[in-house]
Amino acid sequence: MKSRPKIFARFFLSYLIILCIPIAIGSFAYQKTVNILEEEVQNTSLMVLEHSKSSLDGQLDMVVSLLNRLSVNPKVLHFMDASLPLTDDDYYELNLLMNDLQYYLLNNSVALDFNIYFHNSDTTITSEAIYHGAAEYEIFHKYGDYSYEQFIDALMSGERRFMPPQPTKVMKESVDTIAYVSPLSTSMYAKPYGAIAIFLETEHISSLLDSLSDHFQGDAYIFDDRGQMMASTSEAGAFDVERVQNEEGFKGQVQAMIDGRDVLISYVKSSYSNWSFVAVTPKEVLFAKAYYIKKMTAIITSVILALGALAACLLAYRQSRPIRELMQAIREHYEEDGIKNVFAEMKQTFLELNSRNKKLEDIVEEQTPLFYRVFLEKLIAGSFKSEQEITAFAEHAGIRLEGERYIWIVIEMEEYEGGISDKLLKKLNFGKFVLKNMLDDLLSGEHVSMDVSERSLAYLYSSFHEHGSAAEDELRTVMEQLVQLAVNKFQLTVKIALGRPHVQLMDSWSSFQETRTALDHTPVNKIVLASELDFSSEIFYPVELEVQLINACRSGDGSSLERLFGLIYTENFERRLLSSDYRDLLLYEMKATLMKLDPAASFDQEEKERAGFSSIKGSFLELCRANERRKQAQTSDLANQMLDYVQSHYSDQSLSLNSLSERYAISESYISHLFKERAGDNFSTIVERIRMSKACEYMIDSQKSIQEIATLVGYNSDKTFRRAFKRVMGVQPTAYRDANVR
Repeated sequence: MKSRPKIFARFFLSYLIILCIPIAIGSFAYQKTVNILEEEVQNTSLMVLEHSKSSLDGQLDMVVSLLNRLSVNPKVLHFMDASLPLTDDDYYELNLLMNDLQYYLLNNSVALDFNIYFHNSDTTITSEAIYHGAAEYEIFHKYGDYSYEQFIDALMSGERRFMPPQPTKVMKESVDTIAYVSPLSTSMYAKPYGAIAIFLETEHISSLLDSLSDHFQGDAYIFDDRGQMMASTSEAGAFDVERVQNEEGFKGQVQAMIDGRDVLISYVKSSYSNWSFVAVTPKEVLFAKAYYIKKMTAIITSVILALGALAACLLAYRQSRPIRELMQAIREHYEEDGIKNVFAEMKQTFLELNSRNKKLEDIVEEQTPLFYRVFLEKLIAGSFKSEQEITAFAEHAGIRLEGERYIWIVIEMEEYEGGISDKLLKKLNFGKFVLKNMLDDLLSGEHVSMDVSERSLAYLYSSFHEHGSAAEDELRTVMEQLVQLAVNKFQLTVKIALGRPHVQLMDSWSSFQETRTALDHTPVNKIVLASELDFSSEIFYPVELEVQLINACRSGDGSSLERLFGLIYTENFERRLLSSDYRDLLLYEMKATLMKLDPAASFDQEEKERAGFSSIKGSFLELCRANERRKQAQTSDLANQMLDYVQSHYSDQSLSLNSLSERYAISESYISHLFKERAGDNFSTIVERIRMSKACEYMIDSQKSIQEIATLVGYNSDKTFRRAFKRVMGVQPTAYRDANVR
């Protein structure tokens, strides 16, 4: 029984030592807390600013790319020479261009709207309207206090630039925007024929700084290269950017006094846009955190000192009890041999467990060849749906294939009469072993192999030649060496066929089938290239291709269906000179496939004779579109469910694209696209609109404080709520309540 207090004492002392370590470290760490916190805030401020800068640079790059595409749009270039009065054809062209602009907006999350101004015809087009002259400018797209003449002068200034934030009419609604303008001309030195303006929502740019402002209870600003403030989270007003622009490198921190408060100013400058990003953090925020940590350190230390010993006793007793029971059980079993055999038995048990674990690892490793075989079988069967799926499966199977061209090699040994015997199998296995080793030595690029049958091998070779003919010549030379070695050194009789080079692994299944067919036309001890054979007497419509057609049609994948029909047409009508009978046979098999998909798609005798390749393809595409519409209907139901969820959970502070993504198991980008498409606005704007509406109801119908209302509608602080309310409603919450409650 003496071992019991010894085991308990060991655990107890261990816990006491562990208890003392954090107390000692905490006492020392507090002396450095203030400096560390300040450095952390500085680094975090810079990191957030860098992140905001990178995000904005990416969005500005999208704007520049969008402007470049608009500048070379054929409809824009065509209309630059049009002049007044405009004809019906001109208005028709303008409407087509308007449709293009709507498409650009749908596929771009940054731009709010466009203005394309044509000088010769004094015409401006947006995504929703076409207008002429100053009168219609005042109605449809007035930019701040700019008169029509001032706005046109700014557009036609001859340089690309950002204009300062202004309230802008977008279809009679006023939105704060920043305009990025560029002249339209046919060359660098020619006089502009017009100009393009892309409008960015100021609120969207300001939202990039919200996380910094909320976390550090400070303000953040963005200035352009001319010192104009483009965005801000401050309600107080402007910031003198010259305080930091004179700093060398324009990146880092400075300490200053603003309005009687000590502040830390963090700043960075974008090398892409030359825009400046500035964050101003009050110093008292830093010391408030330090004081909080000091207070918490004292409390935690007191609690640890008071309860540590008791916790150590309880834990030591709890953790030592199983060991004491185990030691007692082993001692009773080996009582006659003494305490040494107890530890020997425990050691033996551990060694047995380790041995079993090693066996399990070996079993898992043995499964790798199975994945290897399954990968190749799926590849030649055409079962993969995308290149990404092929890459993922290959990595899992330990296969690496990187190159410009992929070529199948099929090698077959002599066919023996009299059936398969044990002796013949040994001879064939020896032959395949020899061929594999020789070919592994001769091939310089990456390759994988598989046994196709008892007497044939298949290799998938990855070549880095950009041209297929060069890859074929390289392999032909290697295969000639292989044939000479096989015949002269090992007395083997072989036939070798090389498939056509393919750029994508997705297409390699058709190459494999073609290579197998080419092998039937290969003489003994010779090499045949599938690209040199005439397959005019055979149609190309393997079972694997039929399966892919069925899968693409059922999933509503029109692009894959078009690709597969392109492959069928190329192989049967361009590479082969099929007779009319064989063409009829091909069409008959394709009709049979269509009837497998849709039994109602029957043909009478006259239709069977008249229906050609195009009509069969049209039937497939029509059925594919029907399946796609069904999927879209399901998507619409999903969008409605998510909108209902947002309506009922607007008060949840964690409501975000990420939370919806986890709830519905859908990517955030797809959810964002659904909201934009179905609700006409982005997710954050919709949530904010709902919250503001509910907040207005609370302020009018209840006596709750602004802070309580902010919490009820999903904001984590009343400051964030007030800023959002001012941005959306145009007035502070208190002013709104005073104006609406009598």
